Amino acid sequence: MTTERQGGCDCGNVRYAFSCDILSCYACHCTDCQTRSGAAFTLTAIIPKSEIRVTKGEPQEARWKIATTQICGNCGVTLWGIAPLVPDFALVRVGTLDDTAWANPIAHIWAASAQPWIRFNDNAKKFPGQPENPLELLELWTQYQSH
Repeated sequence: MTTERQGGCDCGNVRYAFSCDILSCYACHCTDCQTRSGAAFTLTAIIPKSEIRVTKGEPQEARWKIATTQICGNCGVTLWGIAPLVPDFALVRVGTLDDTAWANPIAHIWAASAQPWIRFNDNAKKFPGQPENPLELLELWTQYQSH
């Protein structure tokens, strides 16, 4: 049975939920994510785009170099994005979810741009840049879940 997961922005104006399984979880160390988040990396969960339900408020769309994101117009928090490489999937910012205890990245993308003090989990795959086949992130999660 799939658990409903809920999340939202910092100010509480926008809330969302989904009731599907997580398809993957990865960390992105690209300089764009570092700049936009103000952090060393972003942690992302992949789910089918059709599963996202806005339960409160109305997110605003923001366009970045590699994705269109849904943000809170009040506090500016990025909630999820849609990338042209994988248009059927939502890339949910894990930090916006109410429960993140399950989050363990199975891959690190753009690892070549990682801060020098980052220590990678030996079990996670490292990609120096963007994976050639983004669906490999789904395959890695499936392998991880079966162990």
